[in-house]
Amino acid sequence: MRKIIMATFSLLVACYWMPVEASECEDYINSEKFVEARSACQLEANNGSPFAQFVLGQMWDSGQGGGSSLYEGTKWYRLASDNGHTRSMLRLGNKYQYGYGAPVKLEEAEKWYLRAAEKGQKKAYFQLGALYVKQKVWVQAYYWYKKSSEAGDESAMEMVKILEHGDSEGHISIR
Repeated sequence: MRKIIMATFSLLVACYWMPVEASECEDYINSEKFVEARSACQLEANNGSPFAQFVLGQMWDSGQGGGSSLYEGTKWYRLASDNGHTRSMLRLGNKYQYGYGAPVKLEEAEKWYLRAAEKGQKKAYFQLGALYVKQKVWVQAYYWYKKSSEAGDESAMEMVKILEHGDSEGHISIR
């Protein structure tokens, strides 16, 4: 029994201290070998890596390492988002808010921004504020800009001032 416990302990220690290697996808991206990165990321993305799925979304959007397709980029961001990747959620929100590779659907944009915000993605706070301004939902806009300003976003601080006191012409005050 003691040998089994020691063997198990040794195995756990070995696994814990084993160095974690960076993915090939990340290595190729860091060395700016985008053709190789696309191939490596594709393999890792197909195996469920949210990071690789996010990178593939970026590569499809920008055309790095091969062809360009905003719709293919959207597909990979959705997969990464479904796997909890918050920057992908933010990108999906942008795509639905502005129509980049997806139809303009403000309710979808809101859904993805909210998911990202719930997971602590601070940039989503600002995006929610902007989305609610676009919809003229001033109290919600104020709430999210305030949250973003508390996280240190200077642009959000300016928006909070405008929403509290109005702009230079006295418009858009929630008070």
